[in-house]
Amino acid sequence: MADAASESAAIFKKAKTLTVSEVAILLQEHVQIMRQDNPDYQPNMLLAKTLEYTQQFSSNKNRETLEKIREALYRREFTQEEIAMVSSLELGTAEEAKKLVPSLERYSDEDLDAVLSEVATYRAYE
Repeated sequence: MADAASESAAIFKKAKTLTVSEVAILLQEHVQIMRQDNPDYQPNMLLAKTLEYTQQFSSNKNRETLEKIREALYRREFTQEEIAMVSSLELGTAEEAKKLVPSLERYSDEDLDAVLSEVATYRAYE
């Protein structure tokens, strides 16, 4: 039993934090693949509800936009968790960002506003 727990812990240490939008895209692709193999495939209730939730709350639908946002935040040394939160929450101002993601206090308001503006620009052209 301890071996199984340590294996699970090791898997999660390597895991990457995803945005709500990334989860929506991955789940949709999974359903499409399953339906290619079996046109009558219906996802179970948990998968269907999770897909519905992620689609409802996705801030981006385009994989390319998600990659640009992730790269812009990564270049500015945001952590994986910060990238996921900033990408998913559609933050408008540095003040709002710092209240919802306290670790962003390390950035000046000007720098953070510039990053949020860049992210908003990517979203606007999606």
